[in-house]
Amino acid sequence: MQKTTTAYKMLNGSLPIVFDAYIGQGAFDAFVEGSKLPAVVYFHGGGLVCGNRESFFPTWLLERVLGLGFVFLSADHQLMPAATGHDIVQDMKDLFSFIKEKEISGLGKCIRVDADKIVVAGSSAGGLLAFLAGIHCTPRPKAVISCFGMGGDMLIPAYFTPKTKPFFMSRPLQDPGSFLDFTYPFQQERPGPISDSPIGFNPPNHERPGAPSTRRQMVVSMYLQLGTWLDYYTGAHDPSLSQNLLHAAQSEAGLKKLRDYIPAEHRPLFPQLNVDSSFPPTFMIHGNKDTAVLIDESCNLKTSLEKAGVPVKLIEVEGQEHFFDIMPGSAEKYKKEFEQVKAFLVQILNA
Repeated sequence: MQKTTTAYKMLNGSLPIVFDAYIGQGAFDAFVEGSKLPAVVYFHGGGLVCGNRESFFPTWLLERVLGLGFVFLSADHQLMPAATGHDIVQDMKDLFSFIKEKEISGLGKCIRVDADKIVVAGSSAGGLLAFLAGIHCTPRPKAVISCFGMGGDMLIPAYFTPKTKPFFMSRPLQDPGSFLDFTYPFQQERPGPISDSPIGFNPPNHERPGAPSTRRQMVVSMYLQLGTWLDYYTGAHDPSLSQNLLHAAQSEAGLKKLRDYIPAEHRPLFPQLNVDSSFPPTFMIHGNKDTAVLIDESCNLKTSLEKAGVPVKLIEVEGQEHFFDIMPGSAEKYKKEFEQVKAFLVQILNA
């Protein structure tokens, strides 16, 4: 396998934002100069607040993509805060422009991606970005693969309702007072631009074994705990979009029209508000016991895509939590489901 890291943009002239490109040895050896290869562009999880291109990495997907002779790209993007979803969408657009116009450097051959044969994929928040890429990027991706992705319905109470008891894997609630530098109106120094925040977990002998060990990982759950994640995502703090949605949801009439409370400038960030017949064919896989991203999101988007006449498939994995696909033993346990993803790729990229 050949791997290289490439900067696809420079933020403020000084912060490189990069992607890793993986090419199977067979495809690399057989590559003919001047030709182009289909690709899967993958976006990582982390609530858009933490992580990088190596976080929660789906080895099962990488192996299948490379086995088919395609390129696998795993991309970083700006993180919230200081970025908003609008900034991250621009990153994706810039990534696609780079892929369309440039070769992948550092491999000893002029490897080019066929920009007309790209599938976007993502896990958790990366699934949200895959949906958004399918809507906003040019050339439009051929298809979308979402693994327990956010974005299927971000108007459910889970996003804007404050939590008073543990809600994700029974992890304790966070103390917002410990994160004033991450909390609007940023009473301490506001975080600067960042696109790479490695994740970590406590060792088995820790008092909280397996719990997140980096601040940004805890910030993700804190935003969801406070019911303000959408404020940081859109940048709509004053007035608070989350508060407006919460107040509307408290009345039956308002609950039925929550989409009307999304300002026009932020509607492009909500995949469910941008579904039409041009949406790429979509494959979703989601555990039905997921406490981080409810399976209701994937079910809602599936229904919307079906109504729009878009080919869509959802595999509900019985009894599984968030990121079940990277747990020990998952490669064999879910081989049947993963092979269906491979078959989808063959159908789309070999067409």
